[in-house]
Amino acid sequence: MTDGLSGEEHAGLSDKERNFFAALTELRRLAGNPRAASLIQLSLSPTGGTLLNKASLSDWFGSKTVPGDSESFRWLIDYLLERAAKKNVKGLKGRRHFEFLRAGAAEAKSLRMGSGKSAGQLEMYLRAVGEVAFQHPNPGTRRWVTPSLTDVYQPQIVIKASPGGAGAAKGFSAPADGSPWDPVDVLHGGSCVLAAGPGGGKSSLLRQVLRAGLEEEAGHGSPVPVLLPAWALTGSRSLWHSVAQYVVEELGPLAGAHELFGGRPRPHARWLLLVDGLDEIIDPGQRKRVLEILKGPLQGTDPVCVAVVASRPLPEDEFKVLEDGVPRFELQPFDRKSFNAFTHAWFSAQGAADPAGRSVSLARSVSRSGHASLAHTPLMAAMLCYLSEPHDQAEEPIGGRSDLYGRFTDLLWERQFHSGLRQRIEAALNPYGDNLSEYVVEETQKIVEMLASNAVSTDSAPLPTYLGQCPPAVPETVWRVVVRDSLRSTGLLTERAGKWEFIHHTLAEFLAVRSLARDPVVLRNQALAIINAGPRVRIFGPHAPWQAPASGDSYAGFVLDRAQETGSELDRAFRRLTARGATRARSFIVRQHMLGTHVPSQLVDASIEKLTGTALWDGAQGEDRIDALYVLLTLEDPRAEPALAEVAAHPHRLRVDIDVDPPIDTEFGPVHEAASSMMIKEMWERKALVTALSRIAHNPDMPDKARVYAAWTMVIKGWDEDEQRGLDALEALTRSGLDAPAHRLAVLNLAALRLRNTAIIGAVTGLPTSPDTVLLGRFDASGRFRWVGRISPLGDAAGRELGALLAPANTGHPWDRKMFRSGWKRQPLHGVARVELAVVVEVDSAPTYGRWSEPVGLLRVRHDLTPSDVPSTDEIPSLIGLEGDPAHPTP
Repeated sequence: MTDGLSGEEHAGLSDKERNFFAALTELRRLAGNPRAASLIQLSLSPTGGTLLNKASLSDWFGSKTVPGDSESFRWLIDYLLERAAKKNVKGLKGRRHFEFLRAGAAEAKSLRMGSGKSAGQLEMYLRAVGEVAFQHPNPGTRRWVTPSLTDVYQPQIVIKASPGGAGAAKGFSAPADGSPWDPVDVLHGGSCVLAAGPGGGKSSLLRQVLRAGLEEEAGHGSPVPVLLPAWALTGSRSLWHSVAQYVVEELGPLAGAHELFGGRPRPHARWLLLVDGLDEIIDPGQRKRVLEILKGPLQGTDPVCVAVVASRPLPEDEFKVLEDGVPRFELQPFDRKSFNAFTHAWFSAQGAADPAGRSVSLARSVSRSGHASLAHTPLMAAMLCYLSEPHDQAEEPIGGRSDLYGRFTDLLWERQFHSGLRQRIEAALNPYGDNLSEYVVEETQKIVEMLASNAVSTDSAPLPTYLGQCPPAVPETVWRVVVRDSLRSTGLLTERAGKWEFIHHTLAEFLAVRSLARDPVVLRNQALAIINAGPRVRIFGPHAPWQAPASGDSYAGFVLDRAQETGSELDRAFRRLTARGATRARSFIVRQHMLGTHVPSQLVDASIEKLTGTALWDGAQGEDRIDALYVLLTLEDPRAEPALAEVAAHPHRLRVDIDVDPPIDTEFGPVHEAASSMMIKEMWERKALVTALSRIAHNPDMPDKARVYAAWTMVIKGWDEDEQRGLDALEALTRSGLDAPAHRLAVLNLAALRLRNTAIIGAVTGLPTSPDTVLLGRFDASGRFRWVGRISPLGDAAGRELGALLAPANTGHPWDRKMFRSGWKRQPLHGVARVELAVVVEVDSAPTYGRWSEPVGLLRVRHDLTPSDVPSTDEIPSLIGLEGDPAHPTP
């Protein structure tokens, strides 16, 4: 073979490496042994440059280096396969086969070299990232002391998101709904999507996970974290090429970075990719490509990496790319207790004389402002603490969100300007003219607003490097240094990997609207576009429902506030919206009010009245009804709790809308297709409904009894594992600090719901003294003992323990003439021994339509129950009320 591409196999290679190199060499032979020069020339990319080079080809075909998961490797395999196919070579494997061999070889090499070169590269990476990991982009960190994130961080409660990600990935330690999510748990949890609203704590959690990973001892299987923005994955089809490129840009030159990220970081360990800001990629197609790039490496029984993807809420269908085994979770805002703990930690870290008193005073002030729900997002909590420092003697926080952000950004700039920035500017520019410092300040503000507009209105991977208009007398090099220093000194931006990033996307939204407000006409038109985003008049058919603005509630609120501040009259547009927009529009009005946006109070009141009607109307779609109840409970409306109690008392009236597409003719027939479609749609509708209920059940700020009602309804309306979510929520409530009546309500109803999971042992297979499987039955309303399912095969110990409680049946057993089968259309089940109907057991799921279609697991024998305590096959559980509760009198 020519070109020096063939070589002797190196001693010490693993079997997987030898297999890969042998397969690669054989593929080249089958393709006619193309020369290196030809391959390099043919790999010319459309944008210029070649995908291959002679050194790489020499290493690959010489059994020296396992290729990385790169575009160049995939091109080479595709080209060689195409040539071999043209030569009519039979039995060719596809590209996936060679990718599988390459991944196995890379992993084997990583294990073999764990203490060699790759270990040294990993040590270099950890040392470099350790230098920046603790630089949390808190505002103003360069000019004065602010609390460390470690000192003030408060773990937030997490709930499962709706409706995708039903199954957890193998090895994923899913947190229980309503429990705080510790960064160490995220570090070892597995792949997931993490969602939260503006300022909801996503980035803070990811940074804490990064720090936890760096502080943890490098033990067996300990994951190695890499924090990167989602836009860093938009420029290449190769995940690891993008990761390595971003790490090098962020941390500086790192020898062997591309080789390091081509395999495992350590033997038996994985990379943990912490991907932040997926929602900040504006183009949905780009977001999909990012998820597709992540999907491949996350699959398999033992993937080389896991990923935590953080984003604001996005349309549900966008995550279908990852839905197999990648669950989704929502971070919840601080409750009152967490908010107080955060503010106390903040003031303590600041060295305040009376941190407890300052914390109580701030909580009281926030409560009086009417925007407590707004203040409970982590970003807003930090801003309120920041604005209430001793230099600011105002006793009341600013009432509106836009006012609060305005004060915050103005104060940042004022502090920076008076902390030495003016002197630095003047020292640098005085040789070129007088009074240039004011010009620099003005230009810096324009640049910041331009960068903010880019961040929220375009697919902004890197923000462009624009440094304003340089005065004629000032050298360009001097101007660039001065402006970059000024931008960094604002406290609003950080420079990462050579790109400007805002410390928080919500700040970018606020500043972008400031830029928009420079043209009042454009601002007013955008405000009207937000309000009028719904119904369009049609000649035929109903009006299209109002849709929330694609820009999201946060940006929309800033636009509406700014438009009204500049004199735009929006009241008429708001009135049309509430009159025509139905539930979605009314919820938008109230959400904006709760967000701190100025909305006419009479329209808020009218929307609340309409939402109250929705909450009480049995004909409303179930998710809309629960969302309306959530709004009312958040507003502490006295009508909300009785309305939710009514829902819990009659959950069958909580309607699930199913819009089934027309049947499609298939080999199974149209009827089966329609039935399958209906079942799937109902499952997704119920998942969405359960998640809406879980927001109430797990929110400590909601009334205690309302949380119990919501958890109960989760169980009744849930589907499969979603029923268990409701039981878990109800059990968690029994252990939490509920008031006495609500605690009793939770305990009684949890016990009643667990009865649904009970059945009577009617027969066994195997020996009665040591059964293999157990057949379960229940009595129906007429007194007939019906078969309802069976328990999965028992272990020897469990079988002997259960067999000691069973007694062979006498004559006259209800199942004397009954024949059992092992499954639908399967062979008869032989060796069935009937037993006395005396033993009640609890299993791990509730029956569907009165029976279990699949074998269930045995939880325990219920010695406290008799067969008469077990519900009948057609019995529907009802909420057990409290004495004195008008909605639910004690039965």
